[in-house]
Amino acid sequence: MMRALSLVAVLLMMVAGCAHVPVPEEPLFYPQDMTAARLQYLTSFSDPFDVEPRPSKFLSFLIGQPAPRDGIHKPYGVAFGKGKLYVADTGFAAIHVIDFAKGHWDYFRPEGVGRLKFPICVTVDSDENLYVSDSVRGQVFIYNASGRFIGALGAALELKVVDVKVFGDKVYACDLKSKTVRVYSRRDHQFLNAIPRDSKEGKGALYAPTNLAIDLAGRIYVSDSGTFHVQVYDADGTFLRSIGRHGDGIGEFARNKGVAVDRESRVYVVDAAFQNVQIFTSEGQALLSLGDPGTGSRGELVLPAGITVDYENTEWFKTFAAPNFEIDYLVAVVNQYGARKINVYGFGHKR
Repeated sequence: MMRALSLVAVLLMMVAGCAHVPVPEEPLFYPQDMTAARLQYLTSFSDPFDVEPRPSKFLSFLIGQPAPRDGIHKPYGVAFGKGKLYVADTGFAAIHVIDFAKGHWDYFRPEGVGRLKFPICVTVDSDENLYVSDSVRGQVFIYNASGRFIGALGAALELKVVDVKVFGDKVYACDLKSKTVRVYSRRDHQFLNAIPRDSKEGKGALYAPTNLAIDLAGRIYVSDSGTFHVQVYDADGTFLRSIGRHGDGIGEFARNKGVAVDRESRVYVVDAAFQNVQIFTSEGQALLSLGDPGTGSRGELVLPAGITVDYENTEWFKTFAAPNFEIDYLVAVVNQYGARKINVYGFGHKR
């Protein structure tokens, strides 16, 4: 009996010794000059072993190889929750759930009426309800914090939906079919109105709205691949201005996708063609870019898509920050291809 208990104790110590610990590396900053640095590449997530202990060879010899577990196949959308990161994986037909507090990687694959076929984007509201857009089923599906299906936006096949966001008592969804952002009531899921309110061709019209973000004032930023702009509207859907234009220079886009806005109204725009993220002021002045395409560096972006900004989960990433760098908030960017599927950067300041 004592021998068996000793063996169990040894195995537990082996497992504990295999926990994920950041390996010290030379910090990667944007810009590279630390005196002016505002962003640091922190880490990436691609498969369960990025957050869970990897069994040692000896432990695998004793108890056998663990059952294979899927990593991220072809992601598009990403969102932070309370102590969690959610990744919509079109290639796996599921949502990956990375739990920082538990150091656990799980999969959300509902069955029945809320089954996902092509989950493309995901967001979380203040009650931890999950909103998932499915471009094959043509709807946005809603699940409570326990994973129970509680409703849908739009009828079956009604929408050609991409991104989805929640702000206040409303839910916003980019719809390629109607070339608008459709607005729904968060309470009863009923359709309210479309943005822009006048969807005819002209100033402020949308042609291929794929992604959106909403700032603290309720302004809506829509990444329109059809016009190579980020179109900005007020909370009522009135057109305000455009950010960016078509081209291959600073402040220009070739295939703009994900968009995010921080609390200072800086606008982050992903470009899948240039494989970078450009950062703008709220008025559209280009400030900085990140991504290192073609370099093979840790911060490289490979066919990037979704992006999100988060202020609530910085504590889980402090161990990755350089000793003299304080993280103010996180920026997570999706890579649809490459070895690193979700890159996480910290926006911060020198201490």
